[in-house]
Amino acid sequence: MDPLSALRDFTTHGDLFKILHVGDEFWFGSDYSFPHATETAYCSKQRNLYTLETLLFSVTHHHLKHTNYFFCTMLQSSFFSKTNRAQLYINYIVPNKRLSSTKIKGF
Repeated sequence: MDPLSALRDFTTHGDLFKILHVGDEFWFGSDYSFPHATETAYCSKQRNLYTLETLLFSVTHHHLKHTNYFFCTMLQSSFFSKTNRAQLYINYIVPNKRLSSTKIKGF
C-alpha cells in the first residue's frame, strides 16, 4: 500500500491515533511504515508532490481555523505546509466524496 492510500485508510476508519512518529518514520499501526519525507501522489497546482509528513500534519489539524493552522505550521521547524487542506480533506481523505483528478498524480 502506498503512503497516501494508507493515510486515507487510517483517516476514514478513525485510526489516526494509531499512526506513530518513530525516528524518521511514520508507523501505521503494525501494518505499514514509511519515511516521513516520502513524497505522495498528492500534488500542488505547481505539480510539486507533498510529503507524508505535510499531509499528515494537514489532516490532523484540519479542524483549526485558517490563521491558527498556518500559525501552527510556522511552529513546526521542519516544514511549512502550503497544502490546500480543505481540498485535501474534502476531495481525497473524506470517504464518499468525489476525487479531484487534478490533484492526485496518476489519475
